[in-house]
Amino acid sequence: EWASNRAQQFEKLCRVFTEQNQPETAQQIRKLAENLSIGLKVRGFDTDKEAYFIHPLGMIGCLAIHSECIPLREAKEIALKVSGAYEGKGGFANLSDNFDGMGMSWGIIQFNFGQNTLGPLLNKMKAKNITAFNECFSNKDDLTNLNKALSGTVQEQINWAINMQSKNNRSRWINIFNNLANIKEFQDIQIENSSIYTDTAINIINWMRVENETLMKHIELRTFVALVDLAVQQGNIKNVKDSIKARCLATPPKTQYEFVKIVVEERGATAKTRWRADCISRRLGILNREVTAYTHSGYNAKRENKNFNLIKDGYICEL
Repeated sequence: EWASNRAQQFEKLCRVFTEQNQPETAQQIRKLAENLSIGLKVRGFDTDKEAYFIHPLGMIGCLAIHSECIPLREAKEIALKVSGAYEGKGGFANLSDNFDGMGMSWGIIQFNFGQNTLGPLLNKMKAKNITAFNECFSNKDDLTNLNKALSGTVQEQINWAINMQSKNNRSRWINIFNNLANIKEFQDIQIENSSIYTDTAINIINWMRVENETLMKHIELRTFVALVDLAVQQGNIKNVKDSIKARCLATPPKTQYEFVKIVVEERGATAKTRWRADCISRRLGILNREVTAYTHSGYNAKRENKNFNLIKDGYICEL
């Protein structure tokens, strides 16, 4: 778009088309030039000086937050992988044997037979894609016996897992669950069935937003990851909301980081004495994206996590 007098500069071009017996084309050019003109001759503002026009989409781009917007689904996967890495390898294939009497533990948040979280998960995978599920088994007897256990009791499922961990079966057991972990449909089912933790984190965020809307307007990925880890290890914050408010009143946080730090420290301080430093070191490590030492109640903790590198800068799109 340009000032109205610019349209006159197209007259030479229009005359060429007219001389070539193309008057309709010449008229179209004149009309287009007029339509692209900005008339500045209005009351109180009459000038032929060069005009500038700000395109609305360009303005929106200038005002937009210039940081990567992270889809919530991706944020959930990152959060669960980071939290899971404190307990093991951290990931969809994370596999542990019957060290705790649960038969076995597997997946991004260590689903297990003993607490009846792994059986329902495997049944959902079968319902989603039974062909892909069956193809994960190289030995059909393993599949037959698992199906029988999944339709039976929790103890039968535990017994199946213990048998698969024996010397002769162990390599097949590992391969079965590595194969299941590599299927995208089944990864999605793991994430969906971890919603108790991600939903708790979102509930905490909503409460924090009520307390300080300015700081919580856009949710950083590290905030979400830290609160998911809090949910995994400690549940919710309902018993420490008053102490959080008191600290914020005494020393108002200036950043989202400072606000979240208060939340995780107050919740961590209510854990059993032996684990207070551990809880807080985990969460601060996530917020700092590096190993962070912490001392509480006479105990020291310095929790490492191989997945700190997954926590990138950026806000979560849907939050």
